[in-house]
Parts: sequence; C-alpha cells; structure tokens
Amino acid sequence: LYLFSDGPRKHIEDEVQQVQLVREWLQRNVDWPCDLQINFLKENIGTRYAIGAAVNWMFEQEEQGIVLEHDCLPHPSFFPFCHDLLAKYKEEEKVMHISGNNYLFGRISHDTSYYFSQHNISWGWATWKRAWQYYDADMKAYPMEREGLIKRLSNNKRIRKYWYNILDRVYSGDIQTWDFQWTFAMWQKRGVAIVPENNLVANIGYGAKAIHTANQKDKLAKLPLNEMKFPLKHPNQIVSDTLSDDYYIGNIIYPVFFLRLRFVQQFLQGIGFYKMK
Repeated sequence: LYLFSDGPRKHIEDEVQQVQLVREWLQRNVDWPCDLQINFLKENIGTRYAIGAAVNWMFEQEEQGIVLEHDCLPHPSFFPFCHDLLAKYKEEEKVMHISGNNYLFGRISHDTSYYFSQHNISWGWATWKRAWQYYDADMKAYPMEREGLIKRLSNNKRIRKYWYNILDRVYSGDIQTWDFQWTFAMWQKRGVAIVPENNLVANIGYGAKAIHTANQKDKLAKLPLNEMKFPLKHPNQIVSDTLSDDYYIGNIIYPVFFLRLRFVQQFLQGIGFYKMK
C-alpha cells in the first residue's frame, strides 16, 4: 500500500494543520497487514505534478497498480475487477488503462462486464508500468503529435476544436491538471481503456473546497456505486465501442454541441423532413 500526500498550500489558511491531521488519520486507520510505504511531501508541487509523482514512485517498485485519490470511494468489487484485468491484459500493449467509472447512466448496455474506450476516466483506475512509462506531465511530444492525433480521434470538426483547445491549454500550463496528459499518452500510443459495465467508483469530493469539482449539482456528483458480478464476461476483441464513446462525448465531455444537434434534429422532425428514432 502506497500513501502519497502533496505538501500543504501555504497560502490556504489552516491547510498545514489540516494536511497533518489527514496524514495522521491515514496512518492510524491502516489496520490490516500490509507493506505500507509512505511519501509525504513537505512542499506543495500542485495537481499537475503530484499525481504523476505518486504513480512514478509506485512504479519504481511495482509492475502494476491501482490508483485512488482521496475523494474517490470504490465499491469493494472494484478491487477484484482490477486484479483480474491487470492479470489478463498484462502483456497486451494496446490496453493501457482500467477505469472504475461508467458514465453511460444505463442508456447503453453491453452483454459483457466491460467495454473498450478511447477515453480513460481516472477517478479510480489501474494500469501497468509498461503503459505508464509514456506519461509526461509536460506533454513535450504534443507539438509534433498535435495535428495527426486529433484528426485520428474524430472526424467531427467541433469535437476536434474542443480537444485542440483543451490540450493546447494543458500544454501551455493554462489548465493545471494531470489527467489530460494521461489521455494524450494513451492516444499517442493508439491505446484503449477498459470501462466497467457498472459504475464502481464514486467521487465524493464535490464541494466549495474542491480544486476541479466545486459544482455539487453536477450529474457526476451523485452517481451510485454498483457491484461487479464475477466471473467476468470478456469482449471478444479489443476494439473501442464507438456508440458508447459517442454517448460519453455527447453527455459528459462536450454536451453543448450535441444539444445543438438534438435541436436541429427536432426542428427537421417538426417540418416532416427527419424522423427521430
């Protein structure tokens, strides 16, 4: 078990004390037999670098691992789900990420326990050292990969524009985060992520003090946890599920464009030109 904590932000009132209290609580409550490794930073290095530093540290000693941030609450079945798939795809270079999240809201179902996706959601996840080696918080390869990578991702100009904007801002430092860099690494290597059929991890950190999840009314703030059934039912081939990815893009990543598209569909239906399913 690897416990990593970024240092307190000195400009935030009482954060030094709060971080210390959390660290003490963590150490008191690891009450099961395990090899406990601790890496508590004195100085704050920020969201962009802290998560990567934690995972890098873990992979100095491990070949595979599960990553949970402090605000991610997993269902107990998340752990055997990761365990089974880390073993199954250990040597499969194309599979780079195992997610604990499903954001399809039951609108799309599969006859398997999981599907493959172009999108690696990272609120409770697992990966291998062989995949993580491509992670770079500064995305130094981005200028060379920018055009071809985004064009390969989607034929839709608005979707491309969205991702150009996001990745350009991450590369420039305008967006201070760590996870889009992991998405970039996966796309760069033409990898895929595993997404469970049921949502196995909830983010309970929505609120005013959150760095990226302040909106408590966000649809992702109240996602229930579900149990994964075993034995797992595996897909027959490693191919991204386009239908599921399109739904995810349209409802989570870039809903404005798809709301406009829906409006156009409804208008055309109203004048008898288009028939909606």
